[in-house]
Amino acid sequence: MSIEKIRKTGCLILIGVFGMVVIQLAAPVILGILVQGAALVVPLAVYHFFVKEKWRVKLVRENENAYGNRKADHKVSHESKQKSKETGQKENLFDDNRNPFGEYGDLEAEMSEEDMVKDDWTAAWYEEQGKDKILEIVMKLMKREIGEFWIRKDGICNIRTGKGYRRTGTIPGFFETDKKRLIQLLEDDGIVAADQGKYLHVTWVR
Repeated sequence: MSIEKIRKTGCLILIGVFGMVVIQLAAPVILGILVQGAALVVPLAVYHFFVKEKWRVKLVRENENAYGNRKADHKVSHESKQKSKETGQKENLFDDNRNPFGEYGDLEAEMSEEDMVKDDWTAAWYEEQGKDKILEIVMKLMKREIGEFWIRKDGICNIRTGKGYRRTGTIPGFFETDKKRLIQLLEDDGIVAADQGKYLHVTWVR
């Protein structure tokens, strides 16, 4: 065997031994990288295929079912109208025990609830600031021997003079109040008020 072959054989053996040692040392690192990668990829894959795609399929099916139901209802309605035309009869609005006043009933209930909220807000506003501000204007006008004033919708108060109306004060938050409730509250405190449309007339002279 020549020296060159012996040298190549020795190099191959050394490379193999080095590779075995490197693999033994690098195996934990490589395994750790694979485990970390799997820990990151697996949850994303589960979310994508079993959550995101599942909900997408569910939404598509629900939309298809809703479209099918609407199409069937439209077909039935069309057939019913066609049949009514053929028989010369008008569609009965009171079929299927429908309540033609149901929507109006719901609207009245909603308006009533809004009125209650506005009524409560008016009472709270009157106790917190409205009463003091109105009485302040009343006392100021009483000193001037004036027995009435008018409140505009924006809360500006005016008195009548020989040269027309003059501003005498402002009541913040007045435009949000319920006028009927405010009149009741004022009457409880001995002040007479009347809603005149654009103005609320206030007087304490009976």
